Amino acid sequence: MARAYDCHTVLWSNEGLYLLNSLLEYQKLYDLFKPYSEELKVICCFREISSFKKSYIKQLYKSGFQPSEDSDSFCYVESDSWLFDYERKKKLLDAVFLNNMVAFDYVNSGMVELFLQKAGFPELELEELRLNQSEAL
Repeated sequence: MARAYDCHTVLWSNEGLYLLNSLLEYQKLYDLFKPYSEELKVICCFREISSFKKSYIKQLYKSGFQPSEDSDSFCYVESDSWLFDYERKKKLLDAVFLNNMVAFDYVNSGMVELFLQKAGFPELELEELRLNQSEAL
């Protein structure tokens, strides 16, 4: 579809991809997109670990899951969990995406702009594009 519109860049975002946990899983993701693109780049934002852990546990309970004692589980939330091993995650992504991986730290504001900058897009006036904002109380 993108080619029909002479589109040269497709941006696909999904937080759930963070739950991939092996070279093989990331390779399958890469292989899914590779037939449709000459260049694949992965851009990851990493939240401060304690903040991410707190939010992640809250989301588990909200989704009906309980923390697990199985260290391979996505519900395992101890400090040694693969979920919080950012360096390992970066190495996996870097290996699969052939050194075409950009990682950056989460900041409280301006994430869309920062993401677009890291993706290599020119500065854009985004206020008109951000339709899903709610007004601050």
